Amino acid sequence: VRTQNGSLHLDQGNWPITVDNVVLEYLPYAASTSQDMYGNPIPEAQMHGEGRGWVLTGGAAVPVVWSKFALDARTDYYGPDGQLVRFAPGRTWVALLPVEIPASITFADGTVGS
Repeated sequence: VRTQNGSLHLDQGNWPITVDNVVLEYLPYAASTSQDMYGNPIPEAQMHGEGRGWVLTGGAAVPVVWSKFALDARTDYYGPDGQLVRFAPGRTWVALLPVEIPASITFADGTVGS
């Protein structure tokens, strides 16, 4: 269930927004020639190569290594056993997190993953 500013994030029907899988993908960003409406540069996610991340699915948080070697190829996510991670059927959200900015996950039992 998604929260925003400490409150449940609801859809137009007043139902909580939920998702079946969440991917947290750490990757570098680079300067681009694109600008927002105020003239600020828009950094561009470098979505090729390899990196680390997490797949949250089926009640588990799986540390992964992602790989994508062509811009038109799919991204593969490999778990600690070296096998492709299987996603639960349903909606998947992918968050592209700048590798330059430290981020971590705090689990319900209080442990932290980064």
